[in-house]
Order: sequence, then C-alpha cells, then structure tokens
Amino acid sequence: MPDLSHAIELNPAFHDLDPMDVVWHGNYVKYLEIARCALLEKFGYNYPQMRDSGYIWPIVDMRLKYVQPIRFGQKVRIETRIVEWECRLKIEYLIRDAASGHKINKAYTVQVAVDIASSEMLYLCPPVLWEKTGSARAMKKFVFLASLLLLPQAAGAGELIADITRKLAQPAVLRGEFEQSKEMAGFSKPLRSRGSFLVSRDKGVLWDTRQPFASKLRLTRGEIVATQNGAVSFQLSAAREPTVRTINELMFALLGGNLKALDGYFRIDGKQAGSNWQLTLTPRQSALARVMQKVELSGNQYVRAIRLDEANGDVTRITFNGQSASPAQLSREEEARFD
Repeated sequence: MPDLSHAIELNPAFHDLDPMDVVWHGNYVKYLEIARCALLEKFGYNYPQMRDSGYIWPIVDMRLKYVQPIRFGQKVRIETRIVEWECRLKIEYLIRDAASGHKINKAYTVQVAVDIASSEMLYLCPPVLWEKTGSARAMKKFVFLASLLLLPQAAGAGELIADITRKLAQPAVLRGEFEQSKEMAGFSKPLRSRGSFLVSRDKGVLWDTRQPFASKLRLTRGEIVATQNGAVSFQLSAAREPTVRTINELMFALLGGNLKALDGYFRIDGKQAGSNWQLTLTPRQSALARVMQKVELSGNQYVRAIRLDEANGDVTRITFNGQSASPAQLSREEEARFD
C-alpha cells in the first residue's frame, strides 16, 4: 500500500490574525490549500499537472472543525492524507501544534474531476489519478464486486446454496451488460457507469466500461490489468500484491465451484421465492468490516444485482442484464485479450 500522506510545518503571518490576536478562521482554508498542494506535489500531480492531463479538480465540499486557536508565532504542523480516489478525491487534514502535538483543527476537502475539453464532471476519477498515486484500493474493491458475479456458480456450502445452485445456469462463458451506480455524500445524484462484461470459467473476467469514459479491465489468475485508449493505466501482479492474490484465488475458487472459499471471509444468509433468490454476505474479518458493512446479491438463473454497503456510508449498486451463454466458446479476439 503506497503512502498517501504528507505533512508540512508553517508559521502563521501577522496579517493572518484577527482583532482577537488569533488566526482568523477563514485563513485556515488557505493553510489547507498550502498543505494540499504539498501533498499533490509529492505524487507529481499538483494543479499544473492536473491541467496538463486534461482535467481540473474543483472543490465541491469542505468542512472544518475548530478545536483550539492559533496564535502569532505558533508553529503548526499540518498532516494530510488521501482517503478516497475512486469517484472523488477526498483529503483529510489534521492541524497540530508543532511543539506539543496538541490538536488544533480537523478538516476535509472533496474534489471531482472535470474534463477541460467538454466541461463535464466525471463520475469516476480518471486512471491518471490512480497511476500518479500508485494506489489501486478502489480497483481492488471493484474487482471484488466483479468476482461476486461468479458466486452462484459455486456449490457446497449449505442447503440454501445447494438449492440456489440447482436453479442457476453454469455456463463456461457468460456475456452481458452492466450498469453501476454509487450513492455518495455530497452528491445529489448517483454516479453512474455502464458497459459490458465477459466471464470465462477457465480464463477469468473482462470488464469493459463505455461510459462515462472508456476503459478496459482484465482479471486473470496472475494479474489485474486496466487499460485506457489502448495504453496500460495500471497493472497489479498477484505474485507481488497479497490483496490481488487473495482476490484472484477467491475468483478462481468460485469459478471452480468452491463456495467454501468464502467461509473464512463472510457469514452467508439468504432466502428464495420460486425461481428468485437473495444472499447477504456479512464480513467476518475486521479488515473487511473496515471497508464494507454487507454485500447483497439477488437473481434467478443468473446474478441480476449486487449491492455493496460500504463502511463510510456510500452505497454501490451493480445491475446486470442481457446475460447470454451463447456462443459457448471465446472468439479469437476474446482469447487474445486474455493472453
């Protein structure tokens, strides 16, 4: 996991004070800006680089909590940390007294990417941000959701799962369309993306996003690779990334019909009515619980919907439609994409 934090120290100027001889509350915003630029500079993606990459990043939300005042001559330390970068860039700040370490102020800012050419806000952060930060937590979570598409193809973890499995088609190759929405604090409307997917029991998963911007994702036993405009935006190796190795092992365990692979990660509950069914996965491990509250899956002969309730209150929904097991073999082009 890359270090997404940074810290600076500064001495407030005399002209930052108000008539009460403490730093005026509005000047804290300036201090956050200084600290934020230092953090972004660490990754080589400060505001000039943002503009050069084709995006601007306006602030759409900002909150501060004042704990103690800052006085003239008091050196402060401002700690910054990137905490979200999937659909928005969220940075948290902690201002301390540099000498004692006592807390002075807590804050966060939220920025979104806007395409300079079209002036349109993007509902997903462009891959350049993931590339610059060297971070792929958002993609790992997304890959986990994609792997759950395979869940009902597995069998052998209780009577409920056995009953559901008997109702399900279990093709060697499955193709279809997806639409993903994400409800987030600070946004009045869900952020949406859509595209197509292909699941091959022997090869892995292809996930092609068409909107809001085109990108391709390939999951195989050895790696996860994302591309945009024909160029690799990032690549994660199962040999070097323990999290990727775990996700891939889980995915291929499900492809191989081993639902017991989930037993150590989730408590599985569910219900069924006729040909329809629903499963709820609740994390057993504290590491997973820090990311998600629960995952719900529903469907009939195929998985039709996935809902992820995240620990921070965000909700991600993925719906699937147009699933087809024909043709049963991969095309030459599809085979080539897995190579």
